[in-house]
Amino acid sequence: MEDFTLDLEVGPTEYGVSKDWTVVGRVIAEKNLNRGAVKAILKNLWPEKDLLIIGDAGQNMYSLTFENEAKMQSALKEGLWSVMGFSLNLKPWPPDKSIKEVDLSAIPFWLQVHNLPREMMTSRNAERIGNRMGEVLEVKEPMGSFGLNRSFLRVRVSINVNDPLIPGFWIPRGGDRNVWAEVKYKKLSDFCFNCGKLGHGNKFCKSEVISPARFGAFMRAPPARSLLSPLKQRSHSWDGNSNGEEGSWRRQGVARKLQFNTARDTAASRAREMGVRQQHAPEAREIRGSILQIPRQLPQQVSNKPPGCDLSGGRESSSSFHSVGSDLGQLGADPSL
Repeated sequence: MEDFTLDLEVGPTEYGVSKDWTVVGRVIAEKNLNRGAVKAILKNLWPEKDLLIIGDAGQNMYSLTFENEAKMQSALKEGLWSVMGFSLNLKPWPPDKSIKEVDLSAIPFWLQVHNLPREMMTSRNAERIGNRMGEVLEVKEPMGSFGLNRSFLRVRVSINVNDPLIPGFWIPRGGDRNVWAEVKYKKLSDFCFNCGKLGHGNKFCKSEVISPARFGAFMRAPPARSLLSPLKQRSHSWDGNSNGEEGSWRRQGVARKLQFNTARDTAASRAREMGVRQQHAPEAREIRGSILQIPRQLPQQVSNKPPGCDLSGGRESSSSFHSVGSDLGQLGADPSL
């Protein structure tokens, strides 16, 4: 039978939902995954009210129809998604294209470029690095109103799924000295540490074993931390850790240790400053006298401790301090103070 050409009509939208809200998803895995298990995972990634239909589209490929365009764009923007340890590549499925016409050969990654000299941390360099690794989709400006926002560059790049991932590159620093810039991938699923490709692990790699290994878990970028406002930055400290997108922030604390002598002196000072009423003066003098006699009540074995040590271990001094405060409260302080 000879080949022939046939004009077909454009049909109406199916299920009352525009086909513009449909994407094609391909799980980047060399082996054929269980369809039932994959569909169950896909249903858990999005609420049922958002993801209306999951259809079969080929080996490890599925069509996903969303409720509206906003839900579809959110799914595309929030990727990458992980299914059974493999990356899920999502691309829009236009109504005027067949499933085979949708280009799934590239997958978008947010990249972090670490260990760059500060003078080289510019958006132009980020774009230059991205163009070397694939197609640049977006560049995050590293400079903020108060200087560098972070200690590395960020660029979103569309990378060929069949090419090995790039762990880093050398930067010439003059003479024979070079600096190694590390490249980390956000939301990077399992990949081969031997050949650096997506879709399989080390056990199923068909390439010759490379030693020492160029690839590894160090290429995964940890989850991003939100940037802090200048006001909050003053109450935080930077530890220089490059593992996080903003490093590891920790709140500054004040190490406090209530010494025995400090507790005694503080209690005595407060007794003088409380302004005890005249009619309670005898009781106040009695309390103050008991405070000054506190050292004589300590066990004999601690008398040989060097000056400035916490003789009470932080317990007796604290309880003595609180008991004094409660006694003063029972006497009644002048409400005008």
